Amino acid sequence: MTRPIGSIVRRTGAAVALSLTAVLVAACGSSSTSTAASSDTSAPVAASLAAISAVAAPASPAASISAGPSSAQASAAPGSAAAVPAVTTQTPGTLLVGTVSDGKPNAYLENNQWKGFDLDLITAIAKDIGLKVEFRAIDFSALFPAVSSGRFDIGAASSAGTVERQKIVGFSKGYLIGYLGVLTKKTSGITNAASTAGKRIGLLQGSIQEAYAKRDFPKATVVEFPDSNSGVAALESGTIDGYFLDYVAGQPYTKQHTDLVEPISVPAFDLPAAFPIAKSNTGLIAAVNAAMVTEVKNGTYLRLYKQYFPGIPVPGQLPPYALPTS
Repeated sequence: MTRPIGSIVRRTGAAVALSLTAVLVAACGSSSTSTAASSDTSAPVAASLAAISAVAAPASPAASISAGPSSAQASAAPGSAAAVPAVTTQTPGTLLVGTVSDGKPNAYLENNQWKGFDLDLITAIAKDIGLKVEFRAIDFSALFPAVSSGRFDIGAASSAGTVERQKIVGFSKGYLIGYLGVLTKKTSGITNAASTAGKRIGLLQGSIQEAYAKRDFPKATVVEFPDSNSGVAALESGTIDGYFLDYVAGQPYTKQHTDLVEPISVPAFDLPAAFPIAKSNTGLIAAVNAAMVTEVKNGTYLRLYKQYFPGIPVPGQLPPYALPTS
C-alpha cells in the first residue's frame, strides 16, 4: 500500500466509516458518501512513517482462526458439528485469479511474468490449500462482478473490502493496509489537499480513491481511467493535474518519470485490501483465511512485504484484518 511523506491528509475524531457505493460503478451505480471532517497538516517524514508501524488496525488475532483444509477438497468427517465446506474452483486443482497488469508493486505483468506482493501472496496461499494458480488480467472496474458471477475464483488487485462491495461479492479477511497518494508534476502547484482546488485529478475507475477524493479534494474535478498507465500518460500530457492511487504504486512512476513527485498521502487504514471471492464459495473463503494465517506465521508474509515495500515500516499488527461492517 503506501508510505507517508510530505503533506498528509489526516482524518480527525473517531474512525471514518465510508459508504463507497461510488466505487462499484460497473456493478451497482452510485449513492451519497458518508464523510468525516479532515484537515491538512505537515509532519516530519519520520513521524509519518511511524504511523504505519504504530497503527493497530481492527484485526482478528491470528490465533483465533482455526486451521483450514490441508488440500483443495478436505473437509471434516460427515456429521461433524464443525464440518468445513469443501473448497471448489472453476477448474479442479487450479485457482483462477482475476487481477490487473499495471498495479506495481502489488500486481503487474513484467516480461510476460506475473509479479507483485498480492500475486506472490495468493500463490503461497493457494499452494497451502493445495492449488496451483492461473492469472488473467481484467479492468479493475469489472473485477467484482466477474468474481461474483464465477468468471474467476478469486481476485487479487489490492481491492478494499468495503461495505458496498460486500453487497456484491464475498471477501477474505484483510491482508494489507496503508496509504493512498497523489502523483503530480513538480510544477503543478499541488502540495497539499487544499491546493487540489480547481485541479483535474485522475483515478482508477471503480477504486476507493473516488470516495476519498470526494471527501478530501472536494473542489477538484475527478477524471476516471480504466488503468493507471492511461492515467499517468494523461498526467504527463497535461490532460490532468494529478493522479490519485496507492502511495506505493506511485513510487515506481516517480522513478520512471523524473518530473513526477508524490507530495500528498492519505491514510486508508480503515479499509484493508482483501481478496474478493464469490459469496457462495464459503469453503474457499474459509481456506484462504486459514492459509493467510499460516503464511503470516511461517514468515512468508513478512518476507514478501519487505521484498515489495522496501523502506516502508511493517504495520504494528499483521493480518488478518477485520473488514468494515457499516
